[in-house]
Amino acid sequence: MAPLIIPDGSPPSPGQVSSSTAGQPRQPSGAAQFDAPFRLGVDGKPVMVAQNSPEEVGAAVYNILVCPQGAKLADPMFGMPSPLFQPTPLDLTAILRTLQRLEPRADYTLSDVPTLLDWSERNLTVTAQVPGLPTPTASS
Repeated sequence: MAPLIIPDGSPPSPGQVSSSTAGQPRQPSGAAQFDAPFRLGVDGKPVMVAQNSPEEVGAAVYNILVCPQGAKLADPMFGMPSPLFQPTPLDLTAILRTLQRLEPRADYTLSDVPTLLDWSERNLTVTAQVPGLPTPTASS
């Protein structure tokens, strides 16, 4: 398992963890996979992405984040563990390890911030940097 690393070498700030484990991007192959989220193009056919491309890595990260752990029968450990009934602040290290285990081709930064009106309500932000793509951010 890769160590948790902050890019500038400083310790993580409270409520934030980061990783820098992505290696050199692999060369895209000729095989195509469905993009995520699944959608149809203007021609009515599914939108596809090249295997091992930055777009495919981004689609894989998206699929991990939206799939609850245990929902995929062929791989019950796939997906994110539910943060429901977890103590606050959330254990970002466990979430980061899950992301690194399932998709090691991206670098991740996670932050957990309470909302201003209700400290029991949390905003979890996951940023995945995929080599060759601009940084997308998903919040829940």
